[in-house]
Amino acid sequence: MKNRISFAVLLLAVVTIVYVADALRQYRPYTFSYADPGWMVWTVVSLAEDHDLDLKNQLKGDPNSTEEQIAIGARGEWYPVHEPLMPVLTVPFYLALSYNGCLAFNILISCLLTLTFYALALRHTSAGYAFIAATLMAFTGATRYYVYSYSVDVFGCLLVLVSFLQLTRARPLASGFFYGLAVLGRLSSVFLLPGLLVYIALNSGANGSRGSLKERGKALSYFLLGGLPLGLIFLWQNYAMFGNALDIAYAHQYIAQGAEHVVRSQYSKLDRSLVEGFMTNLFDRTNGFFPGSPLVVIALIFGLKEYFRRARSEAIACSVIAMTLVGFFCNYEVAYPGVGNRYFLPIVGLSVIPLAIALEKIFQKNGEGIETK
Repeated sequence: MKNRISFAVLLLAVVTIVYVADALRQYRPYTFSYADPGWMVWTVVSLAEDHDLDLKNQLKGDPNSTEEQIAIGARGEWYPVHEPLMPVLTVPFYLALSYNGCLAFNILISCLLTLTFYALALRHTSAGYAFIAATLMAFTGATRYYVYSYSVDVFGCLLVLVSFLQLTRARPLASGFFYGLAVLGRLSSVFLLPGLLVYIALNSGANGSRGSLKERGKALSYFLLGGLPLGLIFLWQNYAMFGNALDIAYAHQYIAQGAEHVVRSQYSKLDRSLVEGFMTNLFDRTNGFFPGSPLVVIALIFGLKEYFRRARSEAIACSVIAMTLVGFFCNYEVAYPGVGNRYFLPIVGLSVIPLAIALEKIFQKNGEGIETK
């Protein structure tokens, strides 16, 4: 245990130093809040200064400044399209550091995300291999790119990975709670639910066994109980903003183009060719998942088979999570600037497990095992 903690402390120190130094190197006022992150920053400003989510005064009531980032509320409010949980938690950082508090919050959750990588890998390899895998994943591709940002996708990824980690540690109540937070923090987290339920169905007994029907039912009940309070908050939030508990901001997007003002649902964007979406989301040089996260390729080729051998139910659950995320977003027509596909960051995080396993296999095959005692 002491050895594991030592590696965790070392990992946290390394990523904090590198992430902060990298942010200082890139820093120019407001440049970290390009595109969607800038609108999340406006939400923080509104919460801190106006104590509400209505951005109409921040935008000076100009419809042409909304840039498809506003949802029209039940009483004409201009609510942010994106989820408000992250801005709510960022308010103390904004009060202390102004706009740069949003960047500081993003660096913090990025560091915590890296520690979560380590904790996920640690269940299947020694501390040394888990440390290397987490460090490599932290400093390459999409993971590092979105540190200098204010990213709801990094925030949502952290919460869903913590939920998955708690479930694998036989803590379904805590897992349900963090999953509820994940949905509040990033709505696309709903697509991880099938994978989490598959894990409960396959692996809810003592010491990683499948368990009896009663044990699986108990685990499911605790999971749902943990998420229930957050689910109720989600429904109340929708009702308060849009007059319907089942309505979401993405269904009330305000579009202003000159004299033409319309309200539309983003469901209308679910009309993309699946083949085109698959090729773009996975293989596009700029926005593709694999070019943006090259270590995932290594993890899949050299570690996935062994992952299935060591923890079949867990690997199946991860596969279901990956397939549901890819399946939905390949049908969703959207452009996003950046490196890699930010919607697939949870898959990047889960890939740290087969990556650590692959590293272990490679080193041990060459007779160069890592001493971690």
